[in-house]
Amino acid sequence: MWLKGVQQQCPTRSEISPCSCTLKKNGLDILCEFTDQQHISTAMGVLKRKEFVIFYLKLRHNNLRKLPGFIFLGLDIRHLTIHNSSLSTVEETSLSSIGKMLTQLDVSQNSLTTVPSSAYKSLHQLLILNMNHNKISVVHAKAFLGLDTLEILTLYENKITSIEDEAFVGLEKPTSGAFTIDSSTPTLRIHLNEHPIYVLPN
Repeated sequence: MWLKGVQQQCPTRSEISPCSCTLKKNGLDILCEFTDQQHISTAMGVLKRKEFVIFYLKLRHNNLRKLPGFIFLGLDIRHLTIHNSSLSTVEETSLSSIGKMLTQLDVSQNSLTTVPSSAYKSLHQLLILNMNHNKISVVHAKAFLGLDTLEILTLYENKITSIEDEAFVGLEKPTSGAFTIDSSTPTLRIHLNEHPIYVLPN
């Protein structure tokens, strides 16, 4: 959705270097590759100066071991990808400022050893969460509490050996019938190691 009265236009390459921008129908597509936290933070600072709709923010192949608090403060991000960037720590306040806008989050192929529940709890519009190819061994109780709109959760290729009781508590079934076992039973679809688990409504 466009911001009313705001004309979308990419910042120049020099303003957000080493990141790049492409203008899409629904907003900006920002790509930052082969860089580090300092350069990414600088680019985010430039983007905060105007009311951009960032439909895609793709942070790939970076040295981004920690996602610091409030790094996206002042930004409107709809789809966020942090892929293959050595990410191991997601601070509690790193995603809170975009919780009302973000619908898809991809943190695949990183070094997360646990579900960063405190950072996820504010993502009240999230539909898809991809945590494939990390190092998660235990899915702890209430790991996804607060993600009440989530429809697809993927955890392929982790090191999961234990799923605690109430690990998926708080995940509500989707309002649409997009994922069903039969024609009348909406479900949440969870993928663990190639096999989907269907969480039935109570």
